[in-house]
Amino acid sequence: MKKAFLISAFLVVCFVGVGQQLPVYSLFGANKYALNPAFAGSEYYWDFAILHRSQWVGFDNGPSTQLFSSHSRIDGTASGFGATFYNDRNGVIGNMGVSLGYAYHVDLSDEFELSFGLNGSYTQYKLFGDRVLLHSNSDNLLNQHRGTSGEFNASFGTLLYADNFYFGVSALNLFSPKIDYFNGASTPLQRHYYLQTGGRVQITSNGAISADILCDYLANNPFQVDFRFNYEYVDIFKIGAGYRWTDSFVLTAGFKVIEELYLNYAYDMGISKLNSAHSGSHEVLLSYRFYYNPIYKNSKARYNFKRIKKRGD
Repeated sequence: MKKAFLISAFLVVCFVGVGQQLPVYSLFGANKYALNPAFAGSEYYWDFAILHRSQWVGFDNGPSTQLFSSHSRIDGTASGFGATFYNDRNGVIGNMGVSLGYAYHVDLSDEFELSFGLNGSYTQYKLFGDRVLLHSNSDNLLNQHRGTSGEFNASFGTLLYADNFYFGVSALNLFSPKIDYFNGASTPLQRHYYLQTGGRVQITSNGAISADILCDYLANNPFQVDFRFNYEYVDIFKIGAGYRWTDSFVLTAGFKVIEELYLNYAYDMGISKLNSAHSGSHEVLLSYRFYYNPIYKNSKARYNFKRIKKRGD
């Protein structure tokens, strides 16, 4: 019983105390679908994205995340679909998962649309027992661990959006399953609630300013606010800066590599008590936009399908 309690406490510290059961993203404004399935099909192109994040560089076994995501509208319909695959490593705990999502979009007016998204996922969680440091090398506790645990889960989200504005809320880990690594010891997956909003304002014929805000709520953890401000020059490059509350300042940059292929980068400068133990976090996102209809590519308008189609008629 004592051993089970110690392992449960250990998992709680890794999962809940640190507050990172799900990956943290600094480029959330460039890959919105990763946190809300209602974004599936909100763009007028088929989006493909590959992301790598190295968090707390220099910190032994710091979090590391790899993500592939894709989503699109089914042209001529109100339906969108999406998929993600990710691999996340946080200390001695790792997880690898895949999800499939669907979103339904409703016209509210000539300006606004509303969408509802749902996805289902399967994730395999793994405890790397060889990396757990025990007080006694003769402790046979790790011989009792199961090593892996697979769980099904679901997420839900809704989104209100227009050409240059969006407001969405989502809930991840809806089923809140318990992950069992040891006989008699488990830790629950907490529900994560996200609020995402942002907008874009054209200030010159070639330049625009945009803002993205992400709010994250997890039970028994501080409410976290993360925001970014960006300057965009046409469709060629953008630079930005932001702040993750009590955690880090964030610098971002992005540019067009070739036609419809974009590269984004973020650097987190930590300001928390862990700052002395690492040299910051790095995140890279490579995305490709496939325009399945020339009308959408020629218009270059954002978000609102109905207005794009009217321009093309």
